[in-house]
Amino acid sequence: MSHMKRMKTKSSFELSVIKRLCADEGWKFMENQKTYKWFGRWMGDSPLPEGMTVEEIGHCNHAIQVPGCSYEIGLVEMGDKVDIRFDFWHSGGLDKAIGVEGQIFRKLYSFTKAKIACEYHGKAYQEETLENGARKLVVFTSGGGDGFGENPIEGGMNW
Repeated sequence: MSHMKRMKTKSSFELSVIKRLCADEGWKFMENQKTYKWFGRWMGDSPLPEGMTVEEIGHCNHAIQVPGCSYEIGLVEMGDKVDIRFDFWHSGGLDKAIGVEGQIFRKLYSFTKAKIACEYHGKAYQEETLENGARKLVVFTSGGGDGFGENPIEGGMNW
């Protein structure tokens, strides 16, 4: 079965952040791979994402291989934006890895972007995994006279 999605976000995805996300999560970024793995045939059993044609399915500029998933994520460069496309049908595994709507991917992206911002601004940080599985980024900022204080940035990333 084919069930295609285009990941929606308020701002555009940056390729450099996606590459870092892949490295941090143990995913394989496939630079210049022109197709991504999906069911392979459009069944017409669900609506196509807005603005996407059947002919575009499976074509990309880069792809991401997620361990344990038989389907891949396709990255389509559209000017300075990156369009993220994938088949979320459960047999491909991406529904569990990145979420049916891409919600897990978006959280990972934000988490990665926060780490990059810390590094850019010279802030020390520590990643923590909470008992419920959520991940938290603790950023250390200059405190009073005793060294460092904590300013936790939490994304509620529970998967």
